[in-house]
Amino acid sequence: MALLIAGKLVNITVPLFYKQAVDALSGAGTAGAVIAVPVGLILAYGLARVTSQGFNELRNGVFAKVAQRAVRRIALSAFRHIHSLSLRFHLDRRTGGLARAVERGIAGIEFLLSFMLFNVIPTLFEILVVSAILWRLYNWQFAAVTLATIVTYIAFTFVITDWRVRFRREMNERNSEANTKSVDSLLNYETVKYFANEEHEAQRYDRALQAYERAAVKSETTLALLNVGQGAIIASGLIGIMLLAGQGVAAGRMTIGDFVLVNAYLIWDLEAKRAVAFDTGADCSSMLKLATSESLAIKMILLTHAHPDHVADLPRLREETGAQIFAPARELVLGAEKVEEGKRFDVGKIKIEARLTWGHSPGGTTFVCTGLARPVAIVGDSMFAGSMGGGSVSYSDAVQNNLEKILTLPDETIICPGHGPMTSVGEEKLHNPFFAHRGR
Repeated sequence: MALLIAGKLVNITVPLFYKQAVDALSGAGTAGAVIAVPVGLILAYGLARVTSQGFNELRNGVFAKVAQRAVRRIALSAFRHIHSLSLRFHLDRRTGGLARAVERGIAGIEFLLSFMLFNVIPTLFEILVVSAILWRLYNWQFAAVTLATIVTYIAFTFVITDWRVRFRREMNERNSEANTKSVDSLLNYETVKYFANEEHEAQRYDRALQAYERAAVKSETTLALLNVGQGAIIASGLIGIMLLAGQGVAAGRMTIGDFVLVNAYLIWDLEAKRAVAFDTGADCSSMLKLATSESLAIKMILLTHAHPDHVADLPRLREETGAQIFAPARELVLGAEKVEEGKRFDVGKIKIEARLTWGHSPGGTTFVCTGLARPVAIVGDSMFAGSMGGGSVSYSDAVQNNLEKILTLPDETIICPGHGPMTSVGEEKLHNPFFAHRGR
């Protein structure tokens, strides 16, 4: 419990250090101060991230014995109970369905323990602490919007999930039925063969699969409804917070560091001094200053997607550099050439490949860069450190595209997201909750 609380508290400090580092970089002062202060804050920011992850991993290590002991006892109890059942039950030979039910129950126990202890209760604690910090640092409106968003999110999730239970239960029952028919038929292979009943057994199994198919479609459809609703609620809350922050910055009550930042990236060939820009963010001034200081010629502007926060300063960057603009073919950007899946670019010795990772946006594109010290993937909003950008267009396709086109890259590949800190493919495969369990 101590490790859990410590991890949450340290995690809350991460965005605060990030904000202070941005303020230090954007504030006025002497050249020495501008260099020295951000270094300390950036180191503190990185240390906070590592410490938070360390506490979480220690927590998992300490709790592993408890969770596995509970799973073992439940499995043993179920095994003994099955042996205590009557002969009539065992003569029914429902081996397939029984094994599936036991397996599902054991997995459910482990999930319930970790979810309740490490997700639900800690998240509620974190929400209260974050709301208090927002109230203290800014004003009650930020805390109110945050709380209202979370309460609405929880209420919507509970209502829809409770409604979905019937479809999920039916899908599990049909799955058990199909499993029963297949396993039991194979266990009685000699009887089936003796009476030449192969086609009859196949038809019985197909009917069970058809029932499972219908139930699975209902379950997936209702899950899509749940994901769309959750995304809409979070987006509404985010819009509310950003409007409040934008008004604060415009009125001079808040700093740029208080506002949500969008990352833009500049990659160049050291020898040729040719560069390519990825997105522009709200202000490309820093990118232009860097290009001037390094004597770089920005030849191309590659857009991961066309959401306003990623292309807000595109007209200025194009005017000052004369660079050619390339945008995803599925999204409209005036004056841009279309980028299709697999399109390749060369910037000196650097090779760039476009991969369609849509789901967050209709044409979301990841640009994989090789020829550097380590491979780099500019992912836009397809993936963040320990998270992903949501499925505004299609959540399931967003997850699948990330799995197939980003997480198949070498583990040392650096992931450069549209928001937040950089990470790596290896770290995301281990720790990102949207993907880690899929590799086990």
